Amino acid sequence: MPKNTQSPVDQILSFLARHHSADVDNFFGKLLTEIHAIFNVDFAFVGKLDSHTTSYVDTLAFIADGQPQSNFRYSLTGTPCENVLNETTCCFADGVAARFPEDINLVEMKVDSYVGTILRSSSNHPLGVLSIMSKSPMTDTEELRRVLEIASMRAASTLELLLAGDEIRKTNARYHAVVEDQMELVSRYDSKGIRTFVNDAYCSFNNVRRENLIGTSAYDGMAPEALQNLMTLHHSLTPQSPLGHFETCTEDAEGNPVWVQWSKRGLFDQNGELLEIQAVGRDITEQKLAEQQRKIALIQAERANKVKSEFLANMSHELRTPLNSVIGFSEIIESEIFGAHRTPKYTEYAGDILHSARHLLSVINDILDISRVESGEIDLHPESVDVASVCTGCLSMMRTQAKAKEMTLELVAEPDLPSLNADKRHLRQIVLNALSNALRFTPAGGSVTVRLDHDETTFRIAVSDTGIGIAEEDFNLVLEPFGQVRHDSTVTHAGTGLGLAICKRLVELHGGSVSLKSQLSKGTTITFIFPRDPAAR
Repeated sequence: MPKNTQSPVDQILSFLARHHSADVDNFFGKLLTEIHAIFNVDFAFVGKLDSHTTSYVDTLAFIADGQPQSNFRYSLTGTPCENVLNETTCCFADGVAARFPEDINLVEMKVDSYVGTILRSSSNHPLGVLSIMSKSPMTDTEELRRVLEIASMRAASTLELLLAGDEIRKTNARYHAVVEDQMELVSRYDSKGIRTFVNDAYCSFNNVRRENLIGTSAYDGMAPEALQNLMTLHHSLTPQSPLGHFETCTEDAEGNPVWVQWSKRGLFDQNGELLEIQAVGRDITEQKLAEQQRKIALIQAERANKVKSEFLANMSHELRTPLNSVIGFSEIIESEIFGAHRTPKYTEYAGDILHSARHLLSVINDILDISRVESGEIDLHPESVDVASVCTGCLSMMRTQAKAKEMTLELVAEPDLPSLNADKRHLRQIVLNALSNALRFTPAGGSVTVRLDHDETTFRIAVSDTGIGIAEEDFNLVLEPFGQVRHDSTVTHAGTGLGLAICKRLVELHGGSVSLKSQLSKGTTITFIFPRDPAAR
């Protein structure tokens, strides 16, 4: 070893005082060169452990005979460096190749002695190794150990700095890859609104180069009202609630509106002061235009529906006047008030005219009712109603029709049934329509049952029949105006398809709902559900 006025420890300390560990690109090479100069060793290297496993080392600097060599990767298994991980510092003054026969590098390099120490992070995790080797025996291994342990502290901090820098670069690369690859507009600006970052999508959307956006104000060109709303949003952001949403509407080069929905996230320092805002925007122009078109279509549909309802109401009034005359005169002719007809056929025909006129009047009344409901012209006059009494009256009115088809009608009501706050006339209409519908679609010999029950919040009227039933896919159809289902092309059922639709609308006016259960060829149950509390309507 060369003689020097300074001890090896003083020499390495002097070197470390002259070289800052922040110079990560050159520090390890210079450190190994200094160690070679102090001890005149043949080989020296610094290696970092593989980030996924501690079984491999990648050299960061490697010198042989004082000259830098290419870095390489090697397995720790069966090498003296493996002992370093377990013992912190490991010394073999001679015969190291014989002790580690699996390490072919020692044989090829003719290494006889070895000293190595572990490099640990500030949290005491192993990061790598610092090792020196010689082709001849080492005489003063204790001096070598002290020097390497001193050097390892600076080498470890430098390696930790290097790894942290690598991780920061990887994180930034991943972040930029994610940000640049997405279609959303991404920008960041400081608390004064000065842009610090924009992605490609943001530049393309604004048709401005990145360098012309960075350092400029994100508030330029904003309408005063929009800017005021944005400032209000910024002031509402806190470390506990850092996220807010904001919409902007601008014009493109052709004067067309362009909407963007922004998600704004505030980034705060440890004192809660706003440092930066990250904005992610999504072009929602197509969505906004579609919403506008839907609103226009809805207004047009409502206007058309109102015109239709007004037309039906007017036509119904116009038709009812002459129909009443037809009904009145046909009743006089059929009853032979002014004397018997010479030919009995006149009486029969008069009866046919009366029956048809009454049916047509019933159809017109249904049309008038549905048009009044849909145009909002029906007012409710709620009162305390004895529902069982109303249903009994309705069943009595329908008994003649039921008797003609040899059908049974039944009312099943819970004892001590409470009254219901409802419009009595419309409640009677609901029950009559449901009963008429059940009788119409139930074959001769069948039955119709009205069941009344309640719970704490609702009152239910269920009308069940043993009729032809309704397929599940047709449930919505039969509850719509003019909705009719033909089960058999050879069988027709009189009616307009308005009865249940009127029921549904009247129940909904009461704040209630309608449910339907049915099975083909077995029957149908329609249930009208009313809220017991008028405040719930």
